Amino acid sequence: MTTKIDFQALVLGTLITVSGYPVLAATTPSAIWQAETGVFIGAGRAFQHDTETLNNTPIDSEKGALSAYTAGLMGISRHTEGLYWRLNYTWARGSTHYEGNAQMGYPAQATTSNTMNSADGRLGFVINGFWQNDGDAVLIPYIGLGLHRWARSAARGSLPGGPEYYSDGHMGIGLRGDYVLTRHWVLALYALTGYTLGAQVSGTDPVSVDTATGQVQNASVTEALGDRPYSAIGAKLVYLIDRHWQITFHARRARWAYGASAPIPITNQTGAVVGDFTNPDSTTTQTLLILDIGATF
Repeated sequence: MTTKIDFQALVLGTLITVSGYPVLAATTPSAIWQAETGVFIGAGRAFQHDTETLNNTPIDSEKGALSAYTAGLMGISRHTEGLYWRLNYTWARGSTHYEGNAQMGYPAQATTSNTMNSADGRLGFVINGFWQNDGDAVLIPYIGLGLHRWARSAARGSLPGGPEYYSDGHMGIGLRGDYVLTRHWVLALYALTGYTLGAQVSGTDPVSVDTATGQVQNASVTEALGDRPYSAIGAKLVYLIDRHWQITFHARRARWAYGASAPIPITNQTGAVVGDFTNPDSTTTQTLLILDIGATF
């Protein structure tokens, strides 16, 4: 099994290997240069499925579509020997359908609201002439970094309710390929694999109980979550309207997970520990479909 230490060594090794590859920005096809350079804004839908388990027991799941909006900058610099970079921000909001384990006190059916903020960056190098000296294609190995924040309502039935705030970063290595289909069309495919980093959740959790009356006292708690694999695959089809404007259809499927938190002790009125509460393992899959318009600068 790959450990986080192995993964970090792999990232470093990839950077060293890629940075030493002889790249030539001057040979980058002009259509690909335009498709990967400029500013863009877009809108679409984010289809999301989230599941939570505790000790391999399903607790709840959420599924639905959010409205999504994105904006960013990207480029292949002609002055730094084929350097590729991209920065983008995505905001998504909407409701999902919630199904819970009623035997554990969760509502069988409910609706939850979700707001997501994501920022992603990529940095890599362009490799030209890798396939039979094809002048219409490039490969781009890259490093990917991201930050993610997710606020959702907590439909917990008899358990403590209120909003939950998840936050994490992620880091990974990726590979991208761009191909000129025609003078006006460019197709790009990419994949990234890595880990979530520094994940945590803030919410209202039980911290004490009066065993005589059964009254539960809740408090705001922030807990660290375990780092787990992060992956993404995607494709974009770019139509170059002219030398300055383009329209892009972008599809991306990302999957990430959080490990369970450490148990939170629950005490009684005398201070004795009578139980604990744990934020469970979770896995989220998100399919993002975006149509954007961009301008090359």
